[in-house]
Amino acid sequence: MTSYKLNLNTMRQSRMSASYLLDDTFFGTKDYSLVSKGKISVSATVERKEEHFHLSLQLDGYVIDHCARCLDEVEVPIHTSAELTVKYGDAVGEEDDVVYVNESTGELDLEPLLYDFTMLAIPERPVHKDGECNPEMSARLGDILVN
Repeated sequence: MTSYKLNLNTMRQSRMSASYLLDDTFFGTKDYSLVSKGKISVSATVERKEEHFHLSLQLDGYVIDHCARCLDEVEVPIHTSAELTVKYGDAVGEEDDVVYVNESTGELDLEPLLYDFTMLAIPERPVHKDGECNPEMSARLGDILVN
């Protein structure tokens, strides 16, 4: 299993980069996940500043969701980025665009952030392109929809 944890206390240089692949294994391990399949390339960069760290995330790929019209699987493109400030704090967690990590461990866990940013990039109503929906379901919908 891939570790999505970065130790900020052991950064030797002012900038650290990491790459990850979020795939079916990543999504399949989440209880109650909105999706269970996908393939997303992640580029993460952490820069040490004077009193905080700057985290940049770039996510590119796709997830498999269900079409809101025909309910068949649909490949939903994911292209999103995020910029966050990381600070040491007593409590671990997030507030606005600031992530707090425990100073004694210095451990920044990217896993929940990567999952959340992926889910936020999925459209509210994912659908197939026109003409690509399941023809049987499209015919049934045409019978019951009133124009």
